[in-house]
Amino acid sequence: MVRVQPADAAECARLLAEASRDRHAVRIAGGMTKGYLGDARECDLELRTTSISGIIDHVPADLTVTVAAGTRVADLVSSLARFGQFLPLDPPHADGATVGGVIAANANGFWRSRYGGVRDLLIGTRMALTDGTVVRAGGRVVKNVAGYDLDKLFVGSLGTLAGRYRRRRRSLRRRAARLRGGRRAGARGFTARSARRHARGARGMAPRDRGSR
Repeated sequence: MVRVQPADAAECARLLAEASRDRHAVRIAGGMTKGYLGDARECDLELRTTSISGIIDHVPADLTVTVAAGTRVADLVSSLARFGQFLPLDPPHADGATVGGVIAANANGFWRSRYGGVRDLLIGTRMALTDGTVVRAGGRVVKNVAGYDLDKLFVGSLGTLAGRYRRRRRSLRRRAARLRGGRRAGARGFTARSARRHARGARGMAPRDRGSR
């Protein structure tokens, strides 16, 4: 098996096109924190995305950030913290997982009950296909979809549909992230007990009687 680390989207697309032409099996990997999922078979080429990393664009006022697929989640969290914001995701193995890997595995944690999951926070992607083309889905703002929302198609696909190299996601301000009782849902405040309490409260809320308005 040959391991390669493309430096950009163009090289990634070229490698995928060559592998498709030669009918080689390809494994796309990031931090390899989800290598135990599925029935992984032998492959001819392992394409690692860790060299395609870094924050491409961050608009604090819009609460959106664009990052390369190989960016570690821990590095993204640290960068957002400098602007008083945080990533409303708490995936397993966050210290070693990459943003692209979290999307490919649809990896969510307890915060999903409060802020939504990967599918809810992803608003744009750029992907390299096996025919050598680079395609884009979604956009740069939250309300950007007219027609098919193709971003959702690639969430949880485990890299079987395309090689992602850029994602745009929503972030949140820390001061706006509070749970009942005033507990902050920042980097450490949101525990499993808090998630269960929030879920029980949501289920116990009765619908408002329209006749009482």
